Order: sequence, then C-alpha cells, then structure tokens
Amino acid sequence: MKRLGEAVIDHPDPATLVATLRGEVDVTNAEELARQIAAEATNEVDRLVLDFSELAFLDSSGVRALIGLVRRVQTRGALAMAVVPEGAPIERIFEITRMEELVPLARSRDEALRAP
Repeated sequence: MKRLGEAVIDHPDPATLVATLRGEVDVTNAEELARQIAAEATNEVDRLVLDFSELAFLDSSGVRALIGLVRRVQTRGALAMAVVPEGAPIERIFEITRMEELVPLARSRDEALRAP
C-alpha cells in the first residue's frame, strides 16, 4: 500500500515555519505539497525548516518542487534548513542531488531551530 505524502505545518513562533513531510512525495503530489507549504511561508516567516525525518520516498519531481520552494524563500532573505536524520530513507537522495549545497542540513528539528 502506498502512503500518500502530506505536509504537517507548525509555527513554533511567528517567524518560523516547520513543514514535516510524511509518506511519499512524487509526481502525483509534489507540486501541491510545495504550494501548501509556500502558502504558509508568508513574508513574516524568516526561517523555513523542511523536516524530512518522516518521509519514506522522494522522487525527482519532489526534489524539483522543494528546490523551487527553497529558492523562493531564500530570495526574500529567509533561511531555509532541511532536517535529514542520519540513516533516513532519503539521505542518499540529498547526497546524489547535492541538495545540501542549496539548503543546509540538520540532523534533528531542534538542531535546525537552533541554527544561526
């Protein structure tokens, strides 16, 4: 059974948005998930944390959609971070695509929230 992807949105404070991605992000849902997160990433948000710790699968369309989201947030001066725990199913995707060159990686949500 395929677990459809979802984004669980949290605002630990008014300037911070944490989007925890769950399940699978692929061509069927990547753009919609990116739109949902972007709608929450208002101009008041100066830190976006994309938490991949609960994500089981991410295909190239998901990578592309999330890169677009990160670039939009960074263009207006906000910080974007990705949470990818060591050994997470998608850790290898970040290595292959070199996404850490675009968005800094943290190993936990707390680490991402403490980053300068």
